[in-house]
Amino acid sequence: MRGDMKTIERVNGVGIVLLFGSCMTILASILVVPILVKFQAAYASVKNVELLVALALMAPAFVTAIASPFIGTVIDRWGSRRFLVWGTALYAVSGVAPLWLDGITEIVVSRFIFGAAEAIVMTCCTSIIGTHFKGQERERYLNLQMRFIGVGGTILFVVSGALGEMNWRLPFALYGLALLLIPFQLRLPPPPYAPRTDTLGFAATRPPKSALLPQITVMLVGMIAVYLPPVQYPFLLADLGITSTQAIGMGAAFGVLSAAAGTLLWPVLRRRFNTQSINVLVFALLAVGIWWLSRITSYAESFVVLAVNGLGAGMLIPNVMAWTMAAAKPWHMGKATGQVYFGLYFGQFLSPLLIAPLAASVGGLRPAMVVVAAAMALVALIGLAIARESTLRERRDTAASLKW
Repeated sequence: MRGDMKTIERVNGVGIVLLFGSCMTILASILVVPILVKFQAAYASVKNVELLVALALMAPAFVTAIASPFIGTVIDRWGSRRFLVWGTALYAVSGVAPLWLDGITEIVVSRFIFGAAEAIVMTCCTSIIGTHFKGQERERYLNLQMRFIGVGGTILFVVSGALGEMNWRLPFALYGLALLLIPFQLRLPPPPYAPRTDTLGFAATRPPKSALLPQITVMLVGMIAVYLPPVQYPFLLADLGITSTQAIGMGAAFGVLSAAAGTLLWPVLRRRFNTQSINVLVFALLAVGIWWLSRITSYAESFVVLAVNGLGAGMLIPNVMAWTMAAAKPWHMGKATGQVYFGLYFGQFLSPLLIAPLAASVGGLRPAMVVVAAAMALVALIGLAIARESTLRERRDTAASLKW
């Protein structure tokens, strides 16, 4: 009995440390959204300032996307704990660096370094969740991961907006909070499995490279849509004459809180529907949310729209990650997690990159958002056809087994 209690305490301790770590990392890029307008104004005299500010925003997502698959393979071989500690330290140092850096070029460079740290921390956290927990317990922790992100994101967005009112650099100080996690990360236990390795120390059985292609694709396309509202929200409000970082932060925080509500809905739906069916609902909500956001005429209306979009955003990541971990072996969890996080962060990177030329070609930001909404609706319809075929196949297989 005493041994069982110790196991429960250890598992809960592992989960809490990883949940807080996940909360800090996935918000890394969008935490600076409330200060984008003031950031750009501070360097208005610099040539190509719009491009440099966009790079500062997108650099972490780009580096994380490129680095995550490699990091996943490395931690499968060498273990997650040591890399998690090093990555957290680098995350904090590079995250707060813009507080003291004078030039915008130096800030952009620090954000690239920050992206590498983000890749290490997020891949390690989710990989450890995948190896320490199984089945429904693992799905519960994946869902809790998004709830922590939702609640933590709400608080940090509000604080970021308030700090941005005083000085646009101050929100970067929030990244230093990650240092508080290191003492607890050092106490994480080793993974509860024996890795299967070849003579070089790598995983003996390698999954086909295309095995996770559906999960990667769904995550990438979904994150393009998820990331569009928070990034474009300040500019949509600016069109309405609202430029206060606190007002922007409050709206963005409400969007993240709505995503937390989506995580509460996900396990309820998961008990009744498969992942493909939930994906259809996710993309339908994202389509409606983006279309509606393109038509907002008031600050109050934007909160309703962000709630719709947030519900879809909150279900996307736990749904795809649960789908991924169900398909991956424990000794490949790092690699599988890294590959799907490529889709997550590359989608974040592409979102603002794609919207600019699209807006130029269709006559503005709002028409461009309508095009994106239509694309998400098309994805939902394709997903509906796939989900329907999957359900029919499952019924045929069940009927055949009963007949046998």
